[in-house]
Amino acid sequence: MSFKTEITVKFSQTDMAGIGFFNQAFNIFHDQYEEFVQKHGTCNKIGGANPLFVVPIRHIEADYLRPLMAFETYQVEIKVSGVRGSAFQ
Repeated sequence: MSFKTEITVKFSQTDMAGIGFFNQAFNIFHDQYEEFVQKHGTCNKIGGANPLFVVPIRHIEADYLRPLMAFETYQVEIKVSGVRGSAFQ
């Protein structure tokens, strides 16, 4: 299962030079993760209709190949390679 979308980096996510601080990649990912969860029906919203079934993020990593720049558009892809009991990878 995978989820692809595009995002445009907002100026508010960058410094005054328009360069995104590396931690913004995690904030952007989390926004897209929420869309992924909603699209695949895991729950309508975090703590929503079934607050006992929330999929927390246990591990995340990123490779910083170049800085995120204000007003540039990037593709974000979330891939689920497996589902086990109470977690997916």
